[in-house]
Amino acid sequence: MEQKAFNIFKNPKIITTIFLGVSFVFAYFLFPSYYESNIFPLQPSDQAWTTLDPSWFINLNYVKTLNLKWGEDVVFTYGPLAQLVTKVGWNENKYLFLFFDLFLFANWFFILFISLKKSKNYILTLTLAIIILLILPSWTGVATSIILLFFFQFWIRQVFETNEVISYLFLITISVLIFFIKLNTGLISLPIFFTLLIYKFFKKEINYKLFFFYFTTPIVLILILCNFLNVSISNYIINSLEIIKGYNGIMYLENQIEGSLGKIVILISLFIASLIFALWDKKLRKTEKIGYGTIYVLFFFILYKQAFVRADVGHINEFFVYFPLLIFTIPDFHTCKKINYVVLLILCMLFVDLKFLNDNKTHVVDFNNKISKKEYFNGLLNKTNTSGLFITEGYSRLPEEFIKKIGKNTVDVFPWNIQMLIENKLNFYPRPVFQSYTTYTDKLQELNYNFYNSEKAPEYIIFEYQSIDYRYPLFDESLVYIVLKENYSIERVGKIDNRELLLLKKKSNQRKIEFEKIDEYAMPLSSVLIPKEDVLYKIESYKNISGNIFSTLKHGLEIELVIQLEKGGNFSFKTSDNLLKAGVFSKKFIEDLNDFKNYFSAPDTLEEISHYQLKIKNKNFLKEKLRITEYKIIKR
Repeated sequence: MEQKAFNIFKNPKIITTIFLGVSFVFAYFLFPSYYESNIFPLQPSDQAWTTLDPSWFINLNYVKTLNLKWGEDVVFTYGPLAQLVTKVGWNENKYLFLFFDLFLFANWFFILFISLKKSKNYILTLTLAIIILLILPSWTGVATSIILLFFFQFWIRQVFETNEVISYLFLITISVLIFFIKLNTGLISLPIFFTLLIYKFFKKEINYKLFFFYFTTPIVLILILCNFLNVSISNYIINSLEIIKGYNGIMYLENQIEGSLGKIVILISLFIASLIFALWDKKLRKTEKIGYGTIYVLFFFILYKQAFVRADVGHINEFFVYFPLLIFTIPDFHTCKKINYVVLLILCMLFVDLKFLNDNKTHVVDFNNKISKKEYFNGLLNKTNTSGLFITEGYSRLPEEFIKKIGKNTVDVFPWNIQMLIENKLNFYPRPVFQSYTTYTDKLQELNYNFYNSEKAPEYIIFEYQSIDYRYPLFDESLVYIVLKENYSIERVGKIDNRELLLLKKKSNQRKIEFEKIDEYAMPLSSVLIPKEDVLYKIESYKNISGNIFSTLKHGLEIELVIQLEKGGNFSFKTSDNLLKAGVFSKKFIEDLNDFKNYFSAPDTLEEISHYQLKIKNKNFLKEKLRITEYKIIKR
């Protein structure tokens, strides 16, 4: 009797049925427990930075109500389908999130089912699946873009294994989605997909008709969606590349979790060793082994950069939360014949990963939310254009005189508190790069400068003098601040959450600001730059090969701008090669909002700047000379 029962589990149909059931349960648990994000009023805070993230979340939905063009009028890290990962449902179609979540469900289901069907070690496959169920949060948020990239990794391998249409369709859909969700991932997936197609065509594994169909389908879909989503494709790509370049150069933070980098080194070593065992054991062409290995290492590198450029606690924890998914979506780990070596290495990686999460108290096990989907379907059934928006009774009530003055006129906010404007029901009209800390490069600053130097410039600005990471606020948007000084005046002074802020009003005689090149020269890295009145200095440094490698593998070079005052004393601010290229100016030092007020009304009371100088941590990563280009600031 026992032998008969055991033989049942050798029946292929029964095994397939079990795999289908297990895969469905797996996908069910990972289906979201909540339908949409709820946007609550900003909480009172003395710290302006607390309003930064809520503001960009809500603004990605708000800009669509103004029919602004992505890539021209709106430039940001995320794109016009970012709401699929932010889950802000304001003014979004009722079924949009449902279709996307069902697509994720289908990926979870098929990935586990196919992995089980092909696995040489069911225990390993199921162990990985269980760990993912345990540590993946029930709300993945913007990290969903990383999940999509790992799905893409899985389907790339399936295309090589089976050449089935379904694998191509998943690849095409994922590539198009992440192109419009977060372009930096789209710029990785699409070239890999096209390279794959070209390779398979030349190996005569697909005919020219299928090659043409698979190659053109994502391009056609992207072009159609660009029209539907109001995207200028060339500007969308160009300016997204600027965001990527600038982010790496200035948004870095030093590692905030002691010991995490050591664990990363261990994981890298074990990961590469496991890839060597898994790939070199297979009967694959040498080029294919190198190709797969390169893709897997690239995706590991993307996860690493995601965590260790902005190496705060949240980003580092995300690396360890999503690392098992990276392993899980590499089919070669499930199908390797020398599975014992691979299992040992993977178990070591998982031990290191889980130990880190436990040591740092990153407990994300939440089975109650993962079991019940009641709130999701209640949210779907009760969805309205504003069902997730709970900001009508906001705490961020602006001074009444501000609101009366602004009325129905257009208004912008500096540096980033957009939700405050929406809570106060003002006629917010954003500059293209809508938060000051994200104008990382000269090209991005020029977008905002052109906006403010035109008829589009808003009538009013609500202004706080703030930045992040010890940066000098004036040089977050150098070009725009030159325009503000000339074309705006201080209308009111008020307070919100014990923070002082200003209301700026556009002057009736708006003047055009232009920059006329007057000089260009080289100077040593250690030289000082003595500022002249009404001159903008664009400072260009040049990385050598070592500097480029360091920037690629870690982050931008650590550069400080030292401002020496005439009366003694100096201030050091974090900057980057890209921000310096955008330009520095001013003989006056503006330390805080009170100085900024005096900058408009009593500039003679401000401290004079003796000179600017760069302090560079790794001078050996730069060439010895700086290039300085001087521009006369002309007011027409």
